[in-house]
This record gives sequence, C-alpha cells and structure tokens, in this order.
Amino acid sequence: MKHSKLSPSDSERWIDCAAAISMDVHFPDSESFEAREGTAAHELAAIEANYAFGWIDELALFDQRDAWRLANTEFNQKEISGYVDRYVEHLVERFAGAKIVLVEKKVSTPVDDVWGTADCIAIYDEYVEVVDLKYGSGVHVDAFENPQIRIYGIGVLELCTGLAVAGLIEDVPEMVRLSIYQPRRGNFGTEEMSASDLYAWFEAVVAPAAKRVYLPDPPFGPSARACRWCPASGQCTAQKDRVLSQAFTEPGLMSPKDIGDALNRVEEVKAWLASIEKVALQKAYREGVDIPGWKVVRSNGRRFVDDHAAAIQTLIDAGYPAETVSIIKTKGIGELEKLVGAKELPVLLGDLMKRSRGTESLVPADDRRPAIDRNKDAAAVFGVVEE
Repeated sequence: MKHSKLSPSDSERWIDCAAAISMDVHFPDSESFEAREGTAAHELAAIEANYAFGWIDELALFDQRDAWRLANTEFNQKEISGYVDRYVEHLVERFAGAKIVLVEKKVSTPVDDVWGTADCIAIYDEYVEVVDLKYGSGVHVDAFENPQIRIYGIGVLELCTGLAVAGLIEDVPEMVRLSIYQPRRGNFGTEEMSASDLYAWFEAVVAPAAKRVYLPDPPFGPSARACRWCPASGQCTAQKDRVLSQAFTEPGLMSPKDIGDALNRVEEVKAWLASIEKVALQKAYREGVDIPGWKVVRSNGRRFVDDHAAAIQTLIDAGYPAETVSIIKTKGIGELEKLVGAKELPVLLGDLMKRSRGTESLVPADDRRPAIDRNKDAAAVFGVVEE
C-alpha cells in the first residue's frame, strides 16, 4: 500500500523532529513481524467491514477471505479473525444510525504530502467520527491528543466539504469524534473536538511541521514520542545529546519535585539505552562491526526437557509417582484465547476466569485513569465495609 511522505501514522516523529524523515535514507525498508501482522489484520478488517456495511456481497466476501488466508499463512489467522470480528461488531453497533459509513477511505488535508487512509468513517448531521484500528498490543494507544487520528479527522472534514459541495450531505458537521480501537488491549477511547478547534490545531502544529521537513537543513527535535519508533533511535547523536545534556538534579538529596522531574525522563532514558544495546548487538554480531571495548559472547543457555511426555513416563517407570514429577495446569490466557477464541473463552470458562488485583504504579498526573484512594484501598484489603 502506498503511503504519503508525511503519513499520519508517522506524525509523532515528523511533527517533533523534522530531520527524522531525511534520516530514513540510511535505513533500508524492513517490516517487523508485528508490522506485517498489523497490516494483515487491517486487510481482513476492511473485508469484513465492507461486507457488514453492505459494500460487497457474500460471493465477494468469500473470495476475498480465501485470498487473505492464502496470503497470510505466517500468522495465527483464528486469533486475528476473532479480534477483527469484535472490531467490526463494534463498528456496526456504534454506527447503526450514521448517514454515511466509509471503510478504508483515503483522506487528504490542506497540506499536499499529508494524507492517509482512515479505517472507518461515519458521517452524521451533527458530527463525524473516524475510528482507527490498532492491532498491536505492546503499547497502549490513547486517542487523547493523538496527532495521527487528529490528522485523519482533518481529512474527514475535507471529505465532508466535498460531499457538501456535491449535495450529498447538507453541511459539514461542526463536531469531530476521533476514536482509537485497540482490541487486544481492550482499549477504546474517543476525543471530541469542534471542527474549528481541530483546524486551529492543524494550522498551529501540523502545517508548520510539514514546512520544516522541507527546509534545506531540517532541524532535529528528538523527543520521547518522536524517537520511540524511529529507525535511527540508539545511534542518533541528537537523541544522545538530548538525553545526556539534561542533569537530573543538583548534588544532595532529591526533593519530591526533583524525583518528579526525574520520573518525567525515566521512560525516555530507558528507551534510549535499550535502543543503544539493540543497535550495538546488531552491528557487532550481525554486521561484524568492531565496537571498541566490547565483544559478543554467548550465554550457557538454559536446560530444558525436550519431550515432556516421554520424560514423565521415564520417571514414572523409574518408580517416581506421577504427582511428584509433573504439574497439570492450563496454559496462559493469551494462548487459550488463540486456541478457543478471545470472545468464546470467557463464555466457555465462565466464573473459572478471574482477574487479579492490579499492581500499583506511578504514572504522570495527566494519565486518564483515576488515582487510587489510599483509604478505600486499605479498607478493601482488610475487608472493611464503609457505612
């Protein structure tokens, strides 16, 4: 699939760091397994959603499903299908009253090179909504202040302008709903903005950023979000300078404010260090590059039983009771979902499935989850019922 030079999906990178796009020439295109899997999920989602909304008939559905299965044998197709079904069911339920629903629709913005393909668009009289499917499970994707989905929102408003001029809708809706659906994390979130506020954001943030990319010497602007998926992460000198140039605190004991300031940088520093280790190992082992002061070694490895059934039987034959040499338990929830289906497993197991008490973690104050009430939390632990 063709992508724009300044794609919405890459916007966190080029909005913050104009030079990031020019750095891409140093890295050959290579898609990870996760990226290919995400592409496969989007392709199936488009097929199923087009059928659900009546854009293709049953014959086309079967033909396209078969073609998709043949082209994506490297993935767990049952797992992808299960999550895609949940996504499509969500769309059908959510957009039952929409005047127009569009699937996998290319949308453009007032900046020529900034365009992309919106996963699903629903147009109402009062508002429009765009939903972006995120199949990845490693990182929680928030809809709030998300530049990718906001850019899609601008593209949808531009599309509505064309539809209004053509007389297909009465007017351009005044509100925009920008939604992220991430089924493997159970994550659905929506940011609502007025069309005027969204355009103001675009003019203040996206348009100037796009211009900076085309400067003769585009500036670097490393940041936590810009560097996270950048192929240059771990060997970019601008990133290194940013991380190392900021002192955590003055000498002496850290105050609560010092600790808070340091926490603001912890994830970025950890990500940078992990990128350096990954890049260094890649260069030293895969490419044979000498890293002064370092060498590649191999660990001793871990011992494991190659054939569990045969080993258990051998030990039993040697006189050891079965219960002393083996453990019977279910596989992890993720593996069971792959086997049974993400929707079917809770129905099948019912009350046998439980959720443990979550662990405490310190997060930024603007995190959308509610803060723990320490008093109520302590009361719950000790079984105290409040009057």
